[in-house]
Amino acid sequence: MPDQTTKPVPTGWSREQISRLAVQFGKAIGYFPGKEISPAVEEKLHGRIEYLDWPAWKQKGADTIEIEGPGKFTIYLCRVWGLFNNRFSIAHELGHYVLHSQLGQIPLVAKRSRLNERAEWEANWFAASLLMPEEDFRKEHAVNPDPWYLASRFLVSPEAAKVRKKTLKLA
Repeated sequence: MPDQTTKPVPTGWSREQISRLAVQFGKAIGYFPGKEISPAVEEKLHGRIEYLDWPAWKQKGADTIEIEGPGKFTIYLCRVWGLFNNRFSIAHELGHYVLHSQLGQIPLVAKRSRLNERAEWEANWFAASLLMPEEDFRKEHAVNPDPWYLASRFLVSPEAAKVRKKTLKLA
């Protein structure tokens, strides 16, 4: 396991570059919007997802990905957060795996943080684009702009749909 102090180093790429990469990555692993993401992590990428109870998650410190090498990583989530929040967290941690670990080439530990750290922004941009690709999101938004509708189409929280609308200047 990587040293606990090994943190992701930001790529410095633009939101657009990261968004394009996330969409390409989704297609490469057979993930499409609204589809379950866990099988892609486990079957295509050979990673693990471990759901922790509250005390164990709290001890870990946050949603976390520990990357040892290509196909050797574990995503730790809190089981009480629910489907939509955990889906976004999985996609966020995959952002660290793809962007900051270069598909496992750089061992690291990334803990989900509320701080305004560039690597966290990049992982969030990746997650939003993976789960809600711009083209698909715009099409669904044209059908119905309600965040609850969009959340149901992309299997994300209504808050994630609101942020995506704002980011794409649809709000």
